[in-house]
Amino acid sequence: YGCPGTVRHRWEDATWRSISMLEGGNQGCPISTIVAALVLDRMLRPLDTLLGKHAKARLDSGDLGDDGMGSITNLFAWVDDVYGAIP
Repeated sequence: YGCPGTVRHRWEDATWRSISMLEGGNQGCPISTIVAALVLDRMLRPLDTLLGKHAKARLDSGDLGDDGMGSITNLFAWVDDVYGAIP
């Protein structure tokens, strides 16, 4: 992780070309998915908690929202994608 990685691509003409990757983890590196999951968890857990509190406050004030639960937010995360259904 302290040195640039090399990324190799096969082109349509069947030749291989390499570029130097100065940042990030190499594609397929087993530790990169673990690091990404830890970072996403650290970022999304507090956000999910905060948005849940907002939905509860709306519900407690009588605003049922569009889902009958105060417009609760649903967060979904995969290692390389994050989606949020935020009413």
